[in-house]
Amino acid sequence: MFVVSKIIDTIFKSILLTLILISIFRILNFDLQLATLLSLILSIFILIIINALKNKRNEKLFNEKNIKNEIEKVAKQLLFSSNKSNLDFFKALFKQKIKIVIYKYKYLWNEEHKILIIPFFNHKNLHLEDLTNLLKEQKPLTKKIYLFCIDADKDTINEAIKILTPKIKIYNINDLYYKFLKPLSIMPDFTIEFNKKEKLNFKLFIDFAFSPQKAKGYFLCGLILFFYSFFMIYNVYYIVFSTLLFVFALFSKFKKQKPISVSEFFDE
Repeated sequence: MFVVSKIIDTIFKSILLTLILISIFRILNFDLQLATLLSLILSIFILIIINALKNKRNEKLFNEKNIKNEIEKVAKQLLFSSNKSNLDFFKALFKQKIKIVIYKYKYLWNEEHKILIIPFFNHKNLHLEDLTNLLKEQKPLTKKIYLFCIDADKDTINEAIKILTPKIKIYNINDLYYKFLKPLSIMPDFTIEFNKKEKLNFKLFIDFAFSPQKAKGYFLCGLILFFYSFFMIYNVYYIVFSTLLFVFALFSKFKKQKPISVSEFFDE
């Protein structure tokens, strides 16, 4: 459905651009055949450039969206996993670099460098109270603490960090992904299934294409084509397409919106 709508959108844009260019060339006293030929060539050239730029932008957005979705998936997996599962995962993550053991079933400990690693995924935001409670049980002689969480109230925590001993470093989920997971090519086992978004169906496409918000756009495009029809000798195409757009505008404006059922309201 997305491909069909994209093809229709491209066709309408091509026709509209070609008609506008023909009008400009005719105003400049170009012969109709020459004006049509130049308009077609220029339209194709402009659309190729626009599509190339859009494809490049869409590819970048697609990659960014994929990374964002992967980070969100990791965050949900850690958030809904047991503390033991998270400890096992972080132990596997860091054992490539340093020797680590599990301490008090809450932390990871490296004896050689006196490093304490705390995976904290009890809830989304790490607050000052959480940090205080975690540090109460730290191992004696700890020199460095690395704390991992989904996110942290950094303004509050940074003030506390200034006076804390030993020195502590807090990594949020983005830091975890870009500094550790991605470089080491390690991801947690995604054992939790989350609901997937439903694909756009034909009914939703029609509702979107003829929503009341689009009536103004259809009307303005139709008005532009109708205006140009007064300046063209062969104006039948302008009149046909402007009429079609006016019909779209009326249909969108007065299209009855189906009442939302209880199940739809609660997304059942």
